[in-house]
Amino acid sequence: MDDDYDMYMLSTCVCWLLLLTTLPQSHSQADDPYCKQLPYNCGLVYDIPYPFWGQSQPAQCHGLDQFELICNYDDNTTSIRFGSHNFTVEHIEVTTHTMRLVRTDLAPDLCSRQIEDIRIPTPFWYPSSVYNISVFYDCSFLSHSIPKERLIFDCENNRGLFYEGVVDQLPGLLHACQEHAQVPLDKSLGYKNDDPLKYLEDALKEGFSLSYNFPNTDKKSMSSSILFLSLFPFICCISTPSSLFPIQPTIPPPHYYNHPQTGLNLPSN
Repeated sequence: MDDDYDMYMLSTCVCWLLLLTTLPQSHSQADDPYCKQLPYNCGLVYDIPYPFWGQSQPAQCHGLDQFELICNYDDNTTSIRFGSHNFTVEHIEVTTHTMRLVRTDLAPDLCSRQIEDIRIPTPFWYPSSVYNISVFYDCSFLSHSIPKERLIFDCENNRGLFYEGVVDQLPGLLHACQEHAQVPLDKSLGYKNDDPLKYLEDALKEGFSLSYNFPNTDKKSMSSSILFLSLFPFICCISTPSSLFPIQPTIPPPHYYNHPQTGLNLPSN
């Protein structure tokens, strides 16, 4: 019985040894304390901390693509890219995990009309202080269904308007106007304004706030490793020890029934 238990323990140890030697190691920006303690400057944004990174940093400090900052040395600005959209980074607030961005496709000229709706990747989100503004271009007519709480502006020979709310709230404008976009602002619209186009352009120049989460890749990889480590001995050694190290079964000695000399039931030894 002791031999069986010893062989079972040996097989379990071998399973763990195989696991530890084959499990892939997790390397990320957060694994290197040097990267966390290495704030850097990019454009006019100074002391930029983890999780943001730039090409000027050592290779081991290059982290998630969503947090890469681009240093534009020609105009001394900092930008970040989400999909196909570039945003100018005005400021990063470390204590609140927020940053201030300006859309480069709308500011400073709202009539440039190089506009598209944007999708913010998952590590980022709009805080509650951000307002959603819908902008419409090339509107052929303005029906009675358009809300009063809107501002109309002119871009050359084309008329547009904007209001506080989402595009889907006014389906009629989707047919009346050729283009539209939704833009975030950090303040509510002032509808009583003599120059609505300038008002909106000034608001766009101020930018908007965006919150971010620290990437959690290290905890995820660690949790996955712990889970796998916990399950592996069970998976590897759920079968009998003989599946790894064949053990000769213990054969009981033969018995004599009605021994020819004694007539008793005795073992052979």
